[in-house]
Amino acid sequence: DWDKYATGTISSWEMEVLCFYYHEHELKNVDMRKYGYEDFFGIPENPVVIESWKTNTGHTINKFQLYKICGTCIAKDKIRSTVTLLTTSGVVDVKFRKEYFSLFDKQISARGDDGVKHRIESSWFNRGSMIVVQGIRSGDTFIPKKYSTTQGHQLYRITEILPNGEVKLQTTRAMGELDEDD
Repeated sequence: DWDKYATGTISSWEMEVLCFYYHEHELKNVDMRKYGYEDFFGIPENPVVIESWKTNTGHTINKFQLYKICGTCIAKDKIRSTVTLLTTSGVVDVKFRKEYFSLFDKQISARGDDGVKHRIESSWFNRGSMIVVQGIRSGDTFIPKKYSTTQGHQLYRITEILPNGEVKLQTTRAMGELDEDD
C-alpha cells in the first residue's frame, strides 16, 4: 500500500490533491543554470532577433533567441491548444500549434495478452505533469519553437527529480495505440 499510495513528496501530494503548492514548488531545488532553464518573467516580452535575412520576394525572416522554461501543468485548453504552467516564479500560458498539442495530449495504450487495453502513458498535459518547453516569449505568452539548427526538442517531460537537484527527462512518447477519447 505504501508503494502504491505514498510515493512522492509533500509537494507532489499537494499538487495531486489540492492543485496548488502550499509548501515549496517541486522544481524549486532544480539547478536551473545547469540545464539552461530561464525564469519566464526575466525573459524580454518581445522576441529577441538574433539573425535576419531577406527572401527572394523581399520578405524579412527573423530568427529569435530561444529559451527554456519548466513548470507544472495546472490546466489545459484543448480548443486554444494552450497549457497553463505553474513555474517557480508564477503562472505562464504556453500556446502550442494544434497538431503538436494534439500529439502530446493523447493517452497511449496497448492491448495486452488478455485482450484488454492497458494505459502505457497519459497525456503530458494532465494536471500535475511537469514539463520543460523551449521557445520564445511574446507578451504574456510562451510559444514553443525550434529551428532545424537547434539542438534538442520543443517539449520534454520531467519524469523524476533527484534529491541532488538533477532531473530525468523524457523526450519521446511511448509506443502503443493513441486513444482519441482522453
